Formats: sequence, structure tokens, C-alpha cells
Amino acid sequence: MSIAEFIRESVLRPRLKQAGALVVYDADKRYREQCFDLAADKVRVVDATESSIESREAALAALRDVGHPKSPVDGVLIYVPRRRPESDEEKQADPFALYAECGAVFPRDDGDEYLSLCLRARPDHATEIRQVFASSPAGPAFAVIDAIGGGVSWPQLRATLQVESGREILAALLAPSVAQVEALKQGEGWAQEARDFVRATLGLNLKTRGKTWSALAEESSPEIRARRKSFEFASLEVDRNRAGHYPQLDFVARSSRTQGESLSTVDQKNVINSVGVQLNVPLFAGGRVDALTGQAVANRARAQAELDAAVNEVLIEVRKQFMAVETGAGKIAAYQKAVDASVVAVEGTLRGMRGGIRSNVDVLNAERVMFVARRDLAQARYEYLLSLLQLRAAAGVLSEKDLQEVASLLLPPE
Repeated sequence: MSIAEFIRESVLRPRLKQAGALVVYDADKRYREQCFDLAADKVRVVDATESSIESREAALAALRDVGHPKSPVDGVLIYVPRRRPESDEEKQADPFALYAECGAVFPRDDGDEYLSLCLRARPDHATEIRQVFASSPAGPAFAVIDAIGGGVSWPQLRATLQVESGREILAALLAPSVAQVEALKQGEGWAQEARDFVRATLGLNLKTRGKTWSALAEESSPEIRARRKSFEFASLEVDRNRAGHYPQLDFVARSSRTQGESLSTVDQKNVINSVGVQLNVPLFAGGRVDALTGQAVANRARAQAELDAAVNEVLIEVRKQFMAVETGAGKIAAYQKAVDASVVAVEGTLRGMRGGIRSNVDVLNAERVMFVARRDLAQARYEYLLSLLQLRAAAGVLSEKDLQEVASLLLPPE
């Protein structure tokens, strides 16, 4: 049973059937569909989203029908997309508090909190559910909860991207479709899973707070970081030049001390101290401020375009190198099988030569094919390692340790 079905059939429907009237307060608009799914011939659902006056009249009429002995209506559910009133003052201001007092209310206590409902629906996966809620302050979607316990990990990524296997998750993160991009933008809490997933599959440590794959790639790329700093500087230049129109208030302090003599005075000393404020209001500067501001705005637009171009180049390079890594692994497996087959062919040809049915030329040709297959396998392994390094470099996470590891693999065996 999905979490939506559990809430509808195990919580809302029994409470409505028992009380006859149920007021559902839903500030996050999470249970709207479950409430309207209960609408039937004998159950009326009143929506208080649009008009409070019309919804109150509809609720009053439905409650009157419920109380009538021959009425075909057995219950009324009032959906209120607001927080449940707690204090007496809030209940007096709420027009639907009366219906809650006459019937039942949801949420009623802490047991009706979203986390509590998920734990009741899936008690065997309490740890995973708490981890998902810890990464999603607003609460995960129903699909994320339904994905928990399905036999594979990464429930939020699977639910957000609408994929199942790890290969599909990685492909969707590197080259998401339009629908997947929108889902990543609207979803939250999947970023930590994405970091763990990329670390487990590619060995990349992503240190990002972003919630889209663009942010995952952008934050580690030196080229993008440099372009972003240029854009921030250009934005500050716009504000600095635009401030030329604003009045300027300065705090001024002055102190002077003089000492002198004249024909009529001897050893005359003067000490003058002054403190004040000075207000400068620019009236006209010949269009200089407007010209500098326009130039700064143009520079900012250019910096933004350069930043967008850098982001696109980095994402294209990441996708290109990922596909090279993906195909490289398949090429290595294929060439390994070719090497194994060529070794068997050489052994068979040698037996044939010893039996008198093959010649030295046949053996040499078989050995040539074997060495060509080994060369192709070594080339495929080299290209795979190079693509892996280029993928790390494109993502901005290439380190000296990575180079040392690859260099150790390229050394000839001792």
C-alpha cells in the first residue's frame, strides 16, 4: 500500500466515517488529492481554497444534510489549506472550527504529523524514513516514501528522476531531460543522495549545496568559478556607478592650532576644533553617471553571457567524457573477450601444427591476431583511464592522488 493510500484509507476515511464530519487543515497542500478522492455519492467534500463564504455555506448545507435522518449524505469533509488553529483566539477567528468541534479534525495531534504517518505506514524502514526527512525539511514527496524498501537504494533520486537502475540514475544526472530538470528544480533533499551516489559510482567527492545537476558541476569547475566571480564583480560595478545619483552624507571633523606674535601681541595661540556633517546632493554631472552606469550594465550582461557559455561548455564536456567512460568500459570487456578467444585460437593452431594439419604460417597468423587483440585491449584501457581523468577534470575534482593512481596502473609489471 502506498503512503497516499494509507493516509486516505487508514486515517481519513475511518475518522470521517466515525465522526460524520471531518475538517482537514493542510497548510502544505499535501493531502488535497487524498481528500478529494473520498468524494462519493454519500460523502461531500467542500473545498475552502477559493472562497471562504461559499465554502461555509456549502459546509453548512452538507452538515445539515448529514444530520437529517433520511439524507443520502453520510459524511462531509471540509478541506482547509491553512494551519490548524491552536489557541482559543484562533479558533474564534476560524469559520470552520465549529465543524471540527462537531465532528473530527486532521491533524489531531502529533500522531498525525507527516513523519508519524510515514513511520506508521512503513514501520520496517524507520531509519531510512528518518534519513529522508532529515534531508528534506519541508517533507519528502509521497513517491520518495513509496520508493523506500523497494530493494534498491537512492529512493529520492529514483522518485525524482522517474528511473530505477543505477545506470539510469547516472545518465539522468549527467544528461537530464526537460521533465527531469524541472523535477530536480522543484524537488529538495535529493542533493545529499546525489553526492553519495556519485561518490559510490564515480568516486567523485562533490562538495555542493546545489539542488540541480548544473549546480553539482558548476561548483567544482575552476572556469565557472572564475566566470562567476567576474559576474559578481560586474554587478558590484553597476551598484557603485549607480550610487553616483545618491546624496552623500559625510562626517567632518577638523582641528587646528596656531601660534604667532605681532607688534601688539606676544605669544598668541589659537586652537579651533569643529565637528559636523556635510551633505552633498548631486544635481547634474553632464550625464557622466548615466554613461558609466550604462557601461557597467553592458559589462554585467557580457559577464553573464560568458558565465552561461562556460556552464554549457562544462556540462557538454562532462557528458562527453561520461559517455567515453561508459563506452570505454564496454570496449574493455569486448576486447578482453577477443584476447581470450585469440589465445584459445593460438593454442588450437599449435595443436593442429603438432598434429600435422596446420603450418607455421597458420601459427604466426594466429599469434598476430592475438597480439593485435592485446594491443587493442591495452589501447582501450588507456583510453578509459584518460577519459576518467578528463571526466574528473571537467567536473573540477581532479587531484594529484588521481594522477598517481592512474600512473601506477600504467607502469610495466615488475
